[in-house]
Amino acid sequence: MAIIVVSDTSPLSGLAIAGYLGVLEQLYGQVLIPSGVMQELQRGGEDDPRITDVLGLDWIEVRQATNQQLVQVLQTEHHLDRGESEAIALALDVNAEELLIDERLGRRKAMDLGVSITGLLGILLVAKRRGLITQIIPFFKIHAIAVGANPCGRPLPVLMYSKHFGLVQIYIERF
Repeated sequence: MAIIVVSDTSPLSGLAIAGYLGVLEQLYGQVLIPSGVMQELQRGGEDDPRITDVLGLDWIEVRQATNQQLVQVLQTEHHLDRGESEAIALALDVNAEELLIDERLGRRKAMDLGVSITGLLGILLVAKRRGLITQIIPFFKIHAIAVGANPCGRPLPVLMYSKHFGLVQIYIERF
């Protein structure tokens, strides 16, 4: 049985840069994105064409969020960008079982609205558990370099809840 999944920009672009986009198709079958995320991917593709390539995949479907009032409130009152705001609104519109989102403020607001979330790390953990990838740490090395992160060596605590995948808590010691 396929589940309904909506994604924000960062999980898609991160997986695209690292060459792990196929993991999403294997886990979810289809991923919905709002037009704001599509536009962010197009802009990101100006720097890295692998990001724009996401839009050519037949299992990525662009849908318009219908609750534009919620989108506006999320942008103006909660300071979320257009992609995050539309992704949250679309997840509510289609009663998505998962919203793929990494940004802290967006994650918090989505959870406040009752949306189950999973981030990039959660996707990778599930992929590893299901044998789709063999290691997670090398991915983070690639991703840290690709997005210009400064690996500091301090532990990175991660706690995620997803109604589809359950509670996950790990610490990554280093990139």
